[in-house]
Amino acid sequence: MRNRLAACGLLLCGALLVAFVAVEARAVKPSPSTDVARALLVRDTLQRSVDAGRTLVLELPHTLQRGAVRGYTIDEAPMMAGLAGFSFTWITRPSDVGTHTIRLHAHYPSAPADTLALTVTITP
Repeated sequence: MRNRLAACGLLLCGALLVAFVAVEARAVKPSPSTDVARALLVRDTLQRSVDAGRTLVLELPHTLQRGAVRGYTIDEAPMMAGLAGFSFTWITRPSDVGTHTIRLHAHYPSAPADTLALTVTITP
């Protein structure tokens, strides 16, 4: 049952990603290139900020210190947040204002999973 709920959640996030990227594209800061994302990676932490009520769309790094990443999983996602491939999406609400840390797991073809922390600051 839990796996079915997780699969449904991923499908919903994928559909929301497609629907909201077109609508919110002008309101969301462009995702940095992989090189910039790697430069922002400090102690396995990515940091981003977004205005409350806006959609955060973030391309996750395809390469980390251990090499090429096969994919990501998430422990607990905030409401209206999820993963689709290498994209993390969060449709924020005004009640989400504050700083949130989301733990993601990077999976490698031939190495144990790594934890990647995504710190998101939502401003009013």
